[in-house]
Amino acid sequence: PSSSSASASGASGGGGASSLGASGSGSAPAKAARTSELGDMRSQLGLLLAPRTRAEMTTKRDLFAKVISYMTQGVDVSLLFSTMIMAASAPTSPALMKDLSTGDESLDAVTAYLQAYNAILKKMLYLYISTYARQHADLALMTVNTLQKDCQHEDATIRGLALRALCGLKVPNLMEYLVPAVAKGLQDRAAYVRRTAVLGVLKAIKLHEATAANPATAQLAAAQGHPHHLVESVKTLLLRDTDPQCVSNACAVLSSLEGAGSLVTKALVYGLINRIKDFNEWNQCQVLHFVSLYEPQGKEETFDIMNALEDRLSHSNSAVVLATAKVFLHLTLPLPDVHQQVFERVKGPLITLVGSQVSPECAFAVLTHLRLLVSRAPMLFASDYRSFFVRASDPSFIKEQKLEILAMLAHVADMSLDGAPTGSVGRHLMEIVNELLEYVTDTVDVYLSRLAIRCIGKILLADEAESGSEDMGMLVERLMLLLSDDLGHNSGGSDGVEPIVGTHVSSECIVVLRDVLRKSPTLFATHCRDVVASSMPDDMRLLPSAQARAAYAWMLGEFADELPNAPYVLEDYVVSEDDDDEGEASSSPMASEESAAVKLEVLTALAKMFVLRPGEATRALNAGLTLGVADENLDVRGRAVHLLRLLEDGLSPTGAGMDAIGRVVWGGRQPGERSGVRVRVSDDTSGSKLDRIFREFNSLSVVYRKPASSFVSTAMIDEGLGIAAGGATSEAAAQPKGAAEEADLLSMEDTNLLVLEEPSSTPDVATAAGDTSGVASGIDLLSL
Repeated sequence: PSSSSASASGASGGGGASSLGASGSGSAPAKAARTSELGDMRSQLGLLLAPRTRAEMTTKRDLFAKVISYMTQGVDVSLLFSTMIMAASAPTSPALMKDLSTGDESLDAVTAYLQAYNAILKKMLYLYISTYARQHADLALMTVNTLQKDCQHEDATIRGLALRALCGLKVPNLMEYLVPAVAKGLQDRAAYVRRTAVLGVLKAIKLHEATAANPATAQLAAAQGHPHHLVESVKTLLLRDTDPQCVSNACAVLSSLEGAGSLVTKALVYGLINRIKDFNEWNQCQVLHFVSLYEPQGKEETFDIMNALEDRLSHSNSAVVLATAKVFLHLTLPLPDVHQQVFERVKGPLITLVGSQVSPECAFAVLTHLRLLVSRAPMLFASDYRSFFVRASDPSFIKEQKLEILAMLAHVADMSLDGAPTGSVGRHLMEIVNELLEYVTDTVDVYLSRLAIRCIGKILLADEAESGSEDMGMLVERLMLLLSDDLGHNSGGSDGVEPIVGTHVSSECIVVLRDVLRKSPTLFATHCRDVVASSMPDDMRLLPSAQARAAYAWMLGEFADELPNAPYVLEDYVVSEDDDDEGEASSSPMASEESAAVKLEVLTALAKMFVLRPGEATRALNAGLTLGVADENLDVRGRAVHLLRLLEDGLSPTGAGMDAIGRVVWGGRQPGERSGVRVRVSDDTSGSKLDRIFREFNSLSVVYRKPASSFVSTAMIDEGLGIAAGGATSEAAAQPKGAAEEADLLSMEDTNLLVLEEPSSTPDVATAAGDTSGVASGIDLLSL
């Protein structure tokens, strides 16, 4: 410990013993000084066993505080063990009572002062005992008589503190003293003592199990016996105790020992519901968890429970509201018609919580649950889409959740009063899009601008979006307008240096446009061709991001027959200006490209372009394949070698010809064929996975968007579902071993999982791929 910390603790303790904390632990003089100071402190405590004045009481309390301060700093003060126990247990002297009564205080005031003073000393003593008794079992035996005596003290606070300290010793030899003290505490008249005793039952049973599991102490555990009779006393308190905190502690203890599912009975559930207002917010959540595990016997009982808990949905605490929503949703799962009405009932309080002045973290948790509800019943939330518009004060993680919900609601029609769609999809779809466009132009929050463009892309790529609809065409035009404006306003250079063209807006727009054209390629000719041909730069290096360059390369290859300058844009990218006729391209922009995704797209685009326009693309393809087969990246090298072999076989005299090459590089389609594919824009949460997450409502599963089995142990899942240890297995545990291993492997993100043994000699890439003569000096397609 540093000298400053020791000085502070010494000052707070009323003495100048800073050398104890400041002395090092290695030198002999330091140890001697420490022993000397501990001896002085022990002498002072011995003189103050029975203080006679108020000043001596203060000095004694400060000495206790100094000992605790040194203990927390790591200084060994176990030499004071017996002195601390005697000093805290000394009776009040008559001289002290006389000194305290000389003022104007009444006898009751003096008694209250002494009780508070003794409670402070006892708290510090029990902390001291708990720390050193676990390290020195022989010292723990010295405290048994003191703790047993304090467990019978007239002050309930001291009785509870003593019982808690006795339960915290965790010494197997003390079980014979611990069990009777806990049993007596369960019947104490003070609620605080009963609360402590209930938790002590769990500690006693866990200590017995740990003792029985240890071969060295198993015989001792067998001789002491299992304290199972304490569990029955806790069950009695659960049903009859009048203190809410004691009942809550009993619920927690029994759930840990036997599982919550075995405790859920009609009598218990109804008793907890009737007293739920007496519990604090934390305990209300625990009670509501118990209620969610209960299975009503009929529809009327379900309605009775929901009516009794109706006011909990109006609670100001978000945890209570979510726990109540979970009860309503789980109880009505067997009743589809009522289940839909429950969605209507719980959405109002949840949306109100998001808009109220709750902490951003709580709002995020509520929004993740709203997102889950929207994914299950989007029609019921369609009329509330304005509630998810972003506010300027929202943190980025709140904005992200709101935009995802807006994308899910964009294609959902408003609901009329009778539940039938009103057919007003276009109206509120465009309102949502206009709101998103406002976020795109936000020059302060770049992250929000990116999210808004991606959200527009999700709307365009949704399964409900029709490619030929007027709304979709208008959205694509808005996207192209954003692209052209950004590229036009952010181009041009100074001092002869041409800067990056466009900003994050054009970068995100190009990526979104690529995905949209994959789904609906016919939109290119009607809405995109002119903008791409006129606004996109001729030099791919000027695009602001690698994702944008990869997307642009894909468009150049996919629509090579509709973009006149497509071969020359790629040629400028793969062939340097000072290239000679041999085809060397070591100084080309592609050679300095760091992104493997861009190189892969460029190679594929060159192959597509060679099929459609061979005369204009031959030189660029020569240079691209030369760079590809010499690239350090394994994927790029493999793609280049694959295309080289494909072209060699297809263009040989006995080959299948250009049509066969085209079908391969175009993915089974005819070259230039415009057929869309389904682009998945949502996460990989399937229907069954969503159902499992919904069953774990009001838990981290909703926040992580994955079942609990993927990030917590089976034992914790069983405990959360109310299954006792050794009882029914969870759904994750029932999976075959192979499936579990596969899931674990798929969830790993370590790139070093596959360790490949490096061969003694690495063959040349060209040699490994076959005879590729001319690779070093450039590939000449005309010679194939």
